[in-house]
Amino acid sequence: ASGTHVSQAKPALWPPQAPMHTEEAVKNLNEVVSCFYSQFVHPRPNSIVDCGCISTCRTKGGRPKFGRFTPATNNIAPDNAFERLFAVWVILLAMGVFSSFISSITATVSSLRASQAKQFHERAALLRFFCERNLSADLFGKVNEVLRKEGMFQVRIQEQEVGLIKGIPETLLQQLHEEMYMSLMAHLPFWPEWAYGEDMHFLRIVCHFAMKEHIAKPMQDAFLPGRCSPEALIIETGHMCYIPAGSTRDIVVGEGDILCLASLWAEWQYHGRLTASYGSANYVGINSVTFCQLATEHGGPLWQYLQIFGILLLGLLESSGNAITDLIYKSSLMELGPRAEKYAAVFNARNARTKGFSRSQSGSKESITWSKNMVQTLETFEKFGSQSLGA
Repeated sequence: ASGTHVSQAKPALWPPQAPMHTEEAVKNLNEVVSCFYSQFVHPRPNSIVDCGCISTCRTKGGRPKFGRFTPATNNIAPDNAFERLFAVWVILLAMGVFSSFISSITATVSSLRASQAKQFHERAALLRFFCERNLSADLFGKVNEVLRKEGMFQVRIQEQEVGLIKGIPETLLQQLHEEMYMSLMAHLPFWPEWAYGEDMHFLRIVCHFAMKEHIAKPMQDAFLPGRCSPEALIIETGHMCYIPAGSTRDIVVGEGDILCLASLWAEWQYHGRLTASYGSANYVGINSVTFCQLATEHGGPLWQYLQIFGILLLGLLESSGNAITDLIYKSSLMELGPRAEKYAAVFNARNARTKGFSRSQSGSKESITWSKNMVQTLETFEKFGSQSLGA
């Protein structure tokens, strides 16, 4: 009895009503909006609002009908020629847009399948190559890791990849190379100040004929020890790792650093390894043979200055003993530049007294006589300079 008394004492709303579901809420909102549209936006006689028959749009369970705005529950049709033309135009436009959308999706899926199939065959060929030769799994893992990271870094487009550049006139191509490489030429600190004046043409032709850009992808080697160096290198962007031969110490080289500079004056072999361990990097090479030919054809005081600077640079490298590396620090080059310029001034003064030489007449190498009996060591340079100044 007590249990019955407790149950009768419960409120009329017990148990609590379940919360309204999302579908039911959408149905109710749809009903209200449809009634508002019928009454205020597009009123019609004998509508459900006018006759007070809102309840007739509900089902027997008291829930609003779903889909009032769908074409199945509305008598929607064009009434005149303009509406029919508009309906036809919308259908045709929708067909065109839908067909182009489907075709683009189909083309994209086809290209993805083709690229994936190509990658699969390449990976299978690589795995077969290692398996047929019984190579180590550790080496295969390293190679696979490098190949996996290769596409994760954005590589800028190079000049040889742009076919239209090959068809432009030579004057514009020379101007293009000047704007590309002249700023990198300034990283070479051995150029005298007067070289940017009357010898500016020589710097332009070096940029045009002797310089070329290179790119090192992640974990790719720029050079290895023991090979002959055909060009001097200037790091343009990025960072690379240089490891001297016989050493485990890593040297990080970055923008503006110079390597293998001695190859411009002598046959040079790499004395270390340069690799892109910190992502992709861009560097520019100066071809040694082309640089020497251009300097010889240009002649003049600059040609003589470069010869003296090369002798001083090679002497500095020889005096360093076994600690010869490809990396050249700018501080040492800045010390050699003024010395080479002083010796070149002494030689120019001597030739001016003996043969009437002047810089304005130095258009070719014949304007300066470079004898084999001239001094070739630093001590002779000093002795010759002191005798000339004393005279």
